[in-house]
Amino acid sequence: MNVLALAAAALWLTVPNLHDDGANGIFDPSLTADGRGALWMSYSAVQPSPVEGTKLERISTRLAVSRDGGKTWRDTGAVNRSEPQKLPPPHDTLSAVWEHEVSRVLYDPYAPPNARWKLVWHRYLRVYPPGAPDSRGLFEHGWIAAKTAPSPNGPWSPERKLFTGLGYDAIDDGVIGPPEVLLDRLAGDLGRCAAFTEPGLLATREHVYVSLRCAPAPGSEGRVVLLACDHALRACTYRGTLLRDGEARAFGPDLATFSATDLVESRGRALLVVSPATGPPGDGYRGCLFFAFDSLDDARLRPQPVARIDDPDARFEGACGYVAGLVGGVFINEYVPARPNFRIRRTGLTP
Repeated sequence: MNVLALAAAALWLTVPNLHDDGANGIFDPSLTADGRGALWMSYSAVQPSPVEGTKLERISTRLAVSRDGGKTWRDTGAVNRSEPQKLPPPHDTLSAVWEHEVSRVLYDPYAPPNARWKLVWHRYLRVYPPGAPDSRGLFEHGWIAAKTAPSPNGPWSPERKLFTGLGYDAIDDGVIGPPEVLLDRLAGDLGRCAAFTEPGLLATREHVYVSLRCAPAPGSEGRVVLLACDHALRACTYRGTLLRDGEARAFGPDLATFSATDLVESRGRALLVVSPATGPPGDGYRGCLFFAFDSLDDARLRPQPVARIDDPDARFEGACGYVAGLVGGVFINEYVPARPNFRIRRTGLTP
């Protein structure tokens, strides 16, 4: 395994024209090339809550474009905006918002012209109980969502409720409609996945491959799984489990899960990217691992990662984004104590 240690100097990514959507920083970069020399990035823009007296963060999805290989970026606007949600009694004392995070953008040259651009993300409800120190994600009120467009400038299709897990609350069928695919019923291996999050996307001539984190129901093990879908994201088959949480310990004694999945290509190889994390899930990312596939169709990874990006001094660093030819190498996220708390850093490293 090639271990790539980060330099001490922080090379933060800046994206002009964010307006107020990114007042507390940016996170979760997803990168794709448009085949005409430009790079596009979807990312989470984090905004402090407008609800006085709460710490509830609002997370929206924005797009940016680079025409110099990723040296500079220009924000092109929001595709999904976090919105407040009024809750019925007796929950009406809670502040609640719909969050839109961990997005993945993809240019798919094999799709019909009106669906060559794809955006997939996790939409869920977040609440902040009065007097409580932290907000809480209600992932039973959430799903993997999707939009498609002929161009990154739109028009984007209406939101689709693409995938849900075992914990999905059918009361939310009133929002958009019922889910298109109940993944917990697609295959026996997925039957104990309470929710799905952190999608990755990769287009080939035959399929659009989708990686997901399976958030486990109590008493089961979390995992990273792989689907193969058609280019309309209408018909999907389960290809298998790529990693199980129990395998994370091989990369550090305090590691318990794999988070922040993505699918990228580098040096002619398809790679799975994940962040090993301490437990409970998501407590602390510890860099990124890059695994090469022996077979995408069979969901078979080579047993050892081809590269690891790690900074032993970082408190929370991971969820990497990459596209071949990106100037500045892999992008990595950091959470830091000072505002803006959420930042994207250039690593200068290529897997």
